[in-house]
Amino acid sequence: MSKAAPKNGALPADGRFHPVPPDFLPKRGGVLSVKWGVVRVGAQEGKKVKWERGQEVEVAARVHGKNPLFINGKREGTLLFSSTFLSHLLDWTESLGFAFFFWILLKTWILQTFFVPSGSMIPNLQEGDKLFGTKYDFLFTEPSHGQMVIFSPPPDLKLPQGDLWVKRVIAGPGDRIELIGGGVWVNGLLLDESYTDQETEAVFNAGCSGKSNWDIPAEGEEGSGWFLLGDNRTNSLDSRCWGVLPPDRLRGRPLFIYWPSERAGTVPHRDGGAE
Repeated sequence: MSKAAPKNGALPADGRFHPVPPDFLPKRGGVLSVKWGVVRVGAQEGKKVKWERGQEVEVAARVHGKNPLFINGKREGTLLFSSTFLSHLLDWTESLGFAFFFWILLKTWILQTFFVPSGSMIPNLQEGDKLFGTKYDFLFTEPSHGQMVIFSPPPDLKLPQGDLWVKRVIAGPGDRIELIGGGVWVNGLLLDESYTDQETEAVFNAGCSGKSNWDIPAEGEEGSGWFLLGDNRTNSLDSRCWGVLPPDRLRGRPLFIYWPSERAGTVPHRDGGAE
């Protein structure tokens, strides 16, 4: 069984060499080492040193806590190192370094941040909301009807509203959409759109065509894609104006509002359905 130095005999984790009490050294000689830090015996100094009984051993470490002591690779005891300003500083630096690394990893491959550039998703998202969203959700899957999605707007739209937009998926490949009497009909069924309290008119913006029905080509056919609408139906530049969004312009889905702080929380997708 390994033995541990009492707290009042702990060595300070300050990076300097301190003598090890003889009672905490092995009973046989060999190659001496510690898990963290550096060992010094006479003129020898390093991660591992040769040691014979009777020789003074000094250890320097910057990590506080238990530090196993080995002889010939076998654990023989445990030294205790008390915390110091240096050991706490290194501990925090290491933790922050790992946190930063994983944050960069998440930002690069999993999460993206963006802001809502307009009021087109009121009441569920407000203009200026800052969000976390996923990346690459739709490389191998398709969005579900009623789901909010993040996307790059059609390239022919020259508007200063941000590089990424968010709207709601209403229909997809092979679907027929009709705007009748203020409601949205998909494949002959009226959608129950609990996420908006406004009627959906085909003509609401001078820049839109006034078209009231669309037949989306089947998946893989030219012109296939997704029909997207904003929840704020009287003020949303969406598929009523620019048509079907190609699948390769989908980027992910919004997950979490992080700013402003009073609105922080998960994004209220509030998926609707057909009656």
